[in-house]
Amino acid sequence: MQRVMAASSLFRPDVSWWVAATFAGLLAIVPLFLVDVPPLEDYPNHLARAYVLVFGAQDPFLSRMYEPSWHVVPNLGMDLIVPPFLRVLPLHVVGRGFLGLVLLLQFVATLALHRAIHRRRSWWPLASCLILYNGLFLRGYLNFLLGTGAALLVAAWWTQLWQRRPGYATAILTLGAMATFFAHLLSFAFLELFVSCTVAEDFIRLRQQNKPRGLQVARGAAMVAASSAIPSLLYFMSRLADATGEVSYASLAGKLLRLNVAVLNYHRPLDVATSGVILSMTGLCLLYGLHRRTAEARPRTQVLPARILLAISILLLLWSVLPSHMKNLAWVDTRFPFLATILLFAGLNPPELPRRLTLVATALVAGLFLVRTGVLAKIWFEHRQLLVELRQTIAPVIPGSRVLVARVDPQSDPDWWHSLPANHRTEGMGSADDYISALLIPERSAFWPLLFTDPAQQPLRVLPEYGSLSASLRDPADYRLLLQPNKELDGEFAYLKDWQRHFDYVLMINPSGAPDLATLLPILDEVARSPVAVLYRNLQRAG
Repeated sequence: MQRVMAASSLFRPDVSWWVAATFAGLLAIVPLFLVDVPPLEDYPNHLARAYVLVFGAQDPFLSRMYEPSWHVVPNLGMDLIVPPFLRVLPLHVVGRGFLGLVLLLQFVATLALHRAIHRRRSWWPLASCLILYNGLFLRGYLNFLLGTGAALLVAAWWTQLWQRRPGYATAILTLGAMATFFAHLLSFAFLELFVSCTVAEDFIRLRQQNKPRGLQVARGAAMVAASSAIPSLLYFMSRLADATGEVSYASLAGKLLRLNVAVLNYHRPLDVATSGVILSMTGLCLLYGLHRRTAEARPRTQVLPARILLAISILLLLWSVLPSHMKNLAWVDTRFPFLATILLFAGLNPPELPRRLTLVATALVAGLFLVRTGVLAKIWFEHRQLLVELRQTIAPVIPGSRVLVARVDPQSDPDWWHSLPANHRTEGMGSADDYISALLIPERSAFWPLLFTDPAQQPLRVLPEYGSLSASLRDPADYRLLLQPNKELDGEFAYLKDWQRHFDYVLMINPSGAPDLATLLPILDEVARSPVAVLYRNLQRAG
């Protein structure tokens, strides 16, 4: 009898929901245990900077290259969280712990906001596990995703309190706005957008009910003003406010492809299937909600609250008009479809569907989640061999050396690039190998010119001796640029001028796409070779 009771309790709605949520969260972080440096494009760069912030001053070589430069930066999530733990734990353990925090915070915060809006637990937001490993995560936009998770969590807490305890709600929102601002500027803007849309929804509700609305709207507006005042002031004090940089727009095809950024991964058919399931389930919920609205005079709940519909509409409008690059920020427009998608999971309130349809939908989501996680885990597991080969290749680098990194530009030879294994790229988002050579900094104490040290975005600066050799926020140079005359090297490639006199080594990433550099440049002497990279010594510098 006790066994029967225990088994039956497992299938109670609350218990089964918690079991499913726990299983999804744990399964989501399994890939982090398979490889010490996951193939997220910007991640090795961020990790190297965190290492320099903690250990650079004590390193006899790195201390001559970089120094901390703390100031107001609305992009400090990883720089604030990771360094304290590096003093007690290994670099790659802390790094993967941070990645796990980003994933789980996004998942848990989505569940929390859904419950705060609708006052009940639902199976629908559990499906957000499908978008944890999205195109932005695989690009390594970790501060933005950390800030987004924090914004969702603050929004959930504020939603529960803003009408009952306005004082506490204002304090929570103000502190939360500060936290999200320092994590990432766009995450702060996302939080304020949600709060503003919630106030607007309340205004519409009171107007429809012919109730006094002045005090309620004034209270909501005061909360928005109070919470945004200090972060707005800090922004105008930051160097990002005065940053310039090239403004460029993606092509229409590029915009439409990255509209699907929340499901972009390594396998395009699987991404299309995931997008189809999400859109189909959303459409079914809206259709059944409309049917119920016509069948009942006073429906009990809204399938898609006005605040969510308004916020999603604004986010998609911003996606359509904003550039892809501005103020040295990359993929700006691409972030808004992701925010719209995550709001769909947090805000949609599914009506009661037929039991058979519910079972089919649950099976589809669970199956897709298992397959997507399995495909990603396999690719990440295979990435371990790439890391072994890279570390063997850079092992001869002498500490304190200057290492120039070259590659084949994917745009110059897309057929070759798409022939590489899946762990080298993200469908629709670009290469995953651009910054893997950042391991030269923590593992060889070498100067690597591509470390993120933009004063508008990072709290680290390059010391004057190496300033002209630095190219922060740039991708590795195409190997053909090493053959160009100095007069043709300008702008973002100015650091390549007279590279023969300044760099001790040249590291060629993915050499299968390029002819032997030593043949083209006799001053290069091959030191180490692997399928993933070739290391050349610069004989002119050595001489």
